[in-house]
Amino acid sequence: MEHGFFKPIDWVALERKEVHPPYRPTCGGDRDLIHFDPAFTDEPVVLTPDNE
Repeated sequence: MEHGFFKPIDWVALERKEVHPPYRPTCGGDRDLIHFDPAFTDEPVVLTPDNE
């Protein structure tokens, strides 16, 4: 990647999964929604038809 934003990234280490994230949010399980705004999680679930 040529853009300056990506310059400090070691792509080889990233591909090898040797890079540690600068921030790792806590998670209380598969249904933990603490990091999502209730405005979205309180919405009713609407099923959509399958694509044909």
